Amino acid sequence: MGNCLGSGKEAVDGGGSNTRQRKELGTVIDVDGHSVKIVSVLGQGGFAVVFRAAASSGSAASEYALKKILAPSSDPQNVNQCRKEIGLMKQMKHCPQTVQLVASSEGVEGGFVQFWLLMELCDEGHVVDLMNTKISTKFTEAEVLAIFVDVVEAVVAMHGQTPPIAHRDIKPENVLKCGSGYKLCDFGSGSTKHATPGEERSVNNMSEDVDTNTTIQYRAPEQADLYSRKRVDERVDNWALGVFLYKLLFFDDAFGESSLAIVSGKYSIPVQHSYTAGVIDLMASMLVVDPDARATSPVILEKAKQLLNGGGGTRATATAAATAAAPTIATATAGASYNTFGEASAGGGATNNDAGSSWASFN
Repeated sequence: MGNCLGSGKEAVDGGGSNTRQRKELGTVIDVDGHSVKIVSVLGQGGFAVVFRAAASSGSAASEYALKKILAPSSDPQNVNQCRKEIGLMKQMKHCPQTVQLVASSEGVEGGFVQFWLLMELCDEGHVVDLMNTKISTKFTEAEVLAIFVDVVEAVVAMHGQTPPIAHRDIKPENVLKCGSGYKLCDFGSGSTKHATPGEERSVNNMSEDVDTNTTIQYRAPEQADLYSRKRVDERVDNWALGVFLYKLLFFDDAFGESSLAIVSGKYSIPVQHSYTAGVIDLMASMLVVDPDARATSPVILEKAKQLLNGGGGTRATATAAATAAAPTIATATAGASYNTFGEASAGGGATNNDAGSSWASFN
């Protein structure tokens, strides 16, 4: 959402031409001193395409993901957003739970500013792809926590920066399987511009920013209702982590696309599930409407690690889970099921329409 690649709805005349992509196959590109050869197309969207690239000379890694972005020169906001994404990736190079940027370069191509981002290759798919293989069985609690802990590690590292970085688009589509772990990707929505609506920034300005850079199902209450005048900062990620955990557990959206449901903080727990009270309580600690009372990312990480190491307790019944999290959880009801996972849409699930799954995600 909202990164410099656009929303995926734009005409892809500048960067998405299949003819242009085919011509680039086999081309050797120099990205800030790293010489790589384009091997194949991994995916495309908006004004960007991502290639699989191979080192054309001796290198610590033999293959990379190579993202090409064409930002219209006439749109300085888009250009600056691309630069911001690259800057945030450079800032997170110390964090192994984020997709790593190896090098980047910037140039001009026609009426576009051309960016090349050379990144580590994570070609085992997004978490949403894994979910599509688990439709009938769901994840075990251990599998859920293994994914979740790695993502929270990345969030803690982002929140620990000065000023804190809010990712603002945490969801299964933006988490990649990479080796034995998982990595958070897509920093195009990331922000350090935290504000209280009507004070540092106008409500209208913030509303446009939220609409452009976030996915509605994962928005925090203070984003869904800017007139609440609650400060919007990195704590929105802690709410999104709760929605993300719900998705991993139950393969459904906690609040759908309803801002009213988000602001109420009411959600349902499926009657039939096999998860412990500990993981249900962890989720409830994040899905707190008041950001001042919401669990912080370091606390979330500590609790998640304890659960991963066997501290989940007994299996939670639907009634017990609803009671434990009151008043933020509505009466437990059977969860919806659907056939494929991807960017959720009104009325339930949707198909994952991303063209590739082995690169730092673009929408």
